[in-house]
Amino acid sequence: ISKSIATGHWRRVVLLPSRHTLPYARELKRRHAQHDVHIRPLPDGVSENDADACYDHFQAVIADLGAPSPETSTVDITRGTKAMSAALLLAAFRHRIANVRYVEGDRDPANPGVIVPGSERVRDVHADVALNHRALDDARLLFQRGSFAAASALLRPLAHAPAIQAVVRMADFYCAWDRLDYKSADEVHLGQEVPAAWKPDAPSEEVRQWVHQLAQPFPEPSDPNYHSRMAKRLRLLMVDLLANGERRVHQRQFEDALLRAYRVLEMLGQARLFDRGLDSARLSPNHEAVRRLQNDLNKNCLLYTSD
Repeated sequence: ISKSIATGHWRRVVLLPSRHTLPYARELKRRHAQHDVHIRPLPDGVSENDADACYDHFQAVIADLGAPSPETSTVDITRGTKAMSAALLLAAFRHRIANVRYVEGDRDPANPGVIVPGSERVRDVHADVALNHRALDDARLLFQRGSFAAASALLRPLAHAPAIQAVVRMADFYCAWDRLDYKSADEVHLGQEVPAAWKPDAPSEEVRQWVHQLAQPFPEPSDPNYHSRMAKRLRLLMVDLLANGERRVHQRQFEDALLRAYRVLEMLGQARLFDRGLDSARLSPNHEAVRRLQNDLNKNCLLYTSD
């Protein structure tokens, strides 16, 4: 342990002994008076062979340290029982501490369980890959439930890895599409292939073309084919908005789903009017169909007075 403490520059050293090894921890603190050494032994009644109880204690100690930076923190799993070492490793992972170390050395041929004094070597291991895999698994669960923004936010701090960058871009594409921001979705450059587990969710060329169509500017009224083109565009939007509303139902966002349902119904009427050369935003009062409808409305209007 002394060799491990002496290897590196530490602002704080925390010893996690069992009740049996507490005297050794106190001796280490005495020997390393130049360091800020804290001793946090297992609570009374907690066995050093109880992995669950050790985990609860260790992860609470790390949390009490005041959110130590995962990038500059290291856990040493050399000493202690196997249950304690495993518990400390899991507690480190829970707080995203990827720097793990242990001290190895040459074994005494006469006694294989003992390290030859003076042969100790500090070995540092970086567990970023395992942590990244865990984050990818969590993000995939969010992604499959339609929480694209949450998946992107979870992975963005890890986006220095090319594979994760690709997943973040894919999540950003779906996130923009899901909030009906077709232009932003169309501008996302997916580029590199996503990890194999994510490939079934990767947008196909057909999907990209669908979003690309929706990202185009609306036809101008001066366009000779304005009405037919608007009818076609509205039908595309209706299909997309219907699917969006179904996702809102799956996420139990019923008010948002209802708003989308009303808008789909409204667009259905608009599309039918465009099919007949009528723009609901620019109805001419002199159009025969408009006059006929207005007359029908006037006939069915009940007028009354009161004094």
